[in-house]
Amino acid sequence: MSLVKLAISQRVEHILAYDEYRDCLDQEWVSFLEKLDFVVLPIPTKLSNAAAWLSINDIDGIILSGGNDLACFEGSTNISKTRDQLELELLNWAEEENAPVLGVCRGMQLINHRQRGGFVRVKGHVACEHLLKDCVEHFSAYESVNSYHDWAIDEQNLGAQLSILAKSKNNDVEAIRHQLLPWLGIMWHPERRSTSYALDCELIKEHFKRR
Repeated sequence: MSLVKLAISQRVEHILAYDEYRDCLDQEWVSFLEKLDFVVLPIPTKLSNAAAWLSINDIDGIILSGGNDLACFEGSTNISKTRDQLELELLNWAEEENAPVLGVCRGMQLINHRQRGGFVRVKGHVACEHLLKDCVEHFSAYESVNSYHDWAIDEQNLGAQLSILAKSKNNDVEAIRHQLLPWLGIMWHPERRSTSYALDCELIKEHFKRR
């Protein structure tokens, strides 16, 4: 059987010294996904036809990675409207193809935004770990996760057709699943070592197994 091939979106950085916009991806993503026996292809942000690129490369699933604020956030910084648009196109393709999607941190926020959800600004959620509660399904085995975000989703701002799978102790939504599509969102970073690393490996392996 051929390996599952995943496409992953990238952070966009503006390099002022050269006035260049560069696609960036933490090298740990490739190492992490290769350990799970996935083939991974970074998605160029300025694709003119995302659906065609996904089809040509025979992509089985999509990971929306972290980095960059969404442009819809009031007072957001380090934004890329080009990336926002690309990732919305990726979700449109995934819906049409019934393809699995994993949204990580910003990626989960993007899924919630597409489903007409909202956000709240939070403090003390960067470079730390926090405890989980109200966990269901696979997440019932989790105790804590890492955290690297300034924006969160509360239950009142959850998007349409999304279910909550885990919350933080202060009631921020930490994991979601689409009720009709194979889309999963988590607010932590599985590619970064943490106490949930082994559970994250099991979660992602199962989520992207060939259907």
